[in-house]
Amino acid sequence: MRSKKGDPLILKISSILGMSATSREILHLLMRTKKKLSVREICLKIHRSERAVRMELGKLSKSRLIKKEWHRTRHSRIACRYSIPHIQDLVKSTRKAVLKRLRGLKSTV
Repeated sequence: MRSKKGDPLILKISSILGMSATSREILHLLMRTKKKLSVREICLKIHRSERAVRMELGKLSKSRLIKKEWHRTRHSRIACRYSIPHIQDLVKSTRKAVLKRLRGLKSTV
């Protein structure tokens, strides 16, 4: 799954925002599965370390490119599941991230 193939929208978003390959793979996986996945499930499917996946999930969640949902496991532990929002919300979040970067650029000039 480490190839450049994937959803054209995800490829465009990742190139616009300068995302890492891991972030792109996570977005592609969530888009393809259309399910809520745990960190462990994501790690197993994209063959990356838990630390790398958690770091990228944090960035994606902060940018609102993915949804984070809390739930209880079978053993009553609190855990997160991640999913991709509707396409319109994904595009809006990308637009906001780009505008935020542009404002930051303006403030330095």
